[in-house]
Amino acid sequence: MRSFYLSLLSLASGVICAPSSLFPRDEDWKTALGWDGKTTTAAQLDPSNVIKPTPGRPAAAAISGGVYFCAEANFKAPCLFVSGFAENQCVNFGNEFNDKVTSFGPDKGLACLLYSDWNCAGTNPGGWIVNPAMGALSSRTASTAELNLTGRVLMVTGANRGIGFETAKQLYRLGGTVYLGVRSEDNARRAIEQIRADVTKSDGQLKWLPLNLSTVGQARESAEAFLKMEDRLDVLINNACLGDAPYELNEDGIEKMMAINHVGHYVLTTTLLDLMKDTSFEKDSDVRIINVSSTVHNAWGRKTEISFSDPLEMSKPFPPKNPNTWSNTIARYSRTKLANLLFTQELQRRLNQEDSSIIAVSIHPGYVATAAVRESMAKMPILGWMSNILAKFFLVDEAAGARNSVYAASNPIIRSDPASYRGKFMTPIGKVTSPSSLAQNQDLARDLWTLTEKLVYQCMNP
Repeated sequence: MRSFYLSLLSLASGVICAPSSLFPRDEDWKTALGWDGKTTTAAQLDPSNVIKPTPGRPAAAAISGGVYFCAEANFKAPCLFVSGFAENQCVNFGNEFNDKVTSFGPDKGLACLLYSDWNCAGTNPGGWIVNPAMGALSSRTASTAELNLTGRVLMVTGANRGIGFETAKQLYRLGGTVYLGVRSEDNARRAIEQIRADVTKSDGQLKWLPLNLSTVGQARESAEAFLKMEDRLDVLINNACLGDAPYELNEDGIEKMMAINHVGHYVLTTTLLDLMKDTSFEKDSDVRIINVSSTVHNAWGRKTEISFSDPLEMSKPFPPKNPNTWSNTIARYSRTKLANLLFTQELQRRLNQEDSSIIAVSIHPGYVATAAVRESMAKMPILGWMSNILAKFFLVDEAAGARNSVYAASNPIIRSDPASYRGKFMTPIGKVTSPSSLAQNQDLARDLWTLTEKLVYQCMNP
């Protein structure tokens, strides 16, 4: 958790101390215009004074948006969310944009242009496309059309609430056939109804997959049920997570947090892998596996040594003393997030050996104000009483937390340069980042795979 506090501190200090020469996010270098209407490079433009959606564009491309000012272009440094805006709304920041700050975190909407006219009457775009669904795209900004997922089948585990719900919603908006992996039919139905209410126009479909990751047998049953429902799977997003639970063993004798966050997803993924391989052989296929991890995978830090060579590692208390304290619960959670990273690395290594085109990545969604996170923050020693204040200023909302998953699942840049992404760890949004040295330990990754494989076999063959 120390790394979490440091991250919050660095974000805050980065915003407060950002230099005056700021750049907007996601420059569109081909259409950048200066305030005089002449073509220039986006880097030469000053921050805009007025923003307004592009007139006459399709509704899907001009819903609502927001503006960032960043110390560096393309989200390479902490960015300040200045303000949101709705369709046809003019926002005049002048020299007082600090007064307009409403939250930290990604903007909402799909695409907008910045306008230079002080009274919002002008028609010359300032030249920057704000496209949060795509994230930071270096020297180019992909269009919404490039994110058409029509005909693709995607699965999101834990999709009835939080980041999973928002991920499923955004993928459905892009036209995908999205399976919501949810245990309860009532929860799945409510989630599907809410998504359809929020997204009134889509070429996609929403379906329920009864999913229970609590035990090896139940996870296998869920995967086999999907195999009877579909003849393809393009994207699997392993998102479901148990984040704040006391130390307890499941029916298989595996610690519950590790059982759901790692072992269940291992069973689901490996059972569906042959189907995904078959899908990858089809023309124009783009098959991906996304494991939602976290930068807190190293938060257990000095609590104890870690190893995945002994079967007891999946069942014994971790850390061995007082596993249910607040900090030790975070340590147990972070170990499962480390397992997500190691699993991704070893999975990709095995796929590479087969010359498979499947891309496996792990992602960090950001520090997101989910219900589980808020509950955990409220239990913090000393600072728990001000958890709501901390959440407001340092956490992003759930829709923002889904951006990196959506990027990993749909961005064409990943397929255009697969070598740069295979087995890698991505922080928001779309930035390949080196995790801890432990998370890059190939021997530890192999040990985890071997141990999990043995446990699964034992559970299925008692």
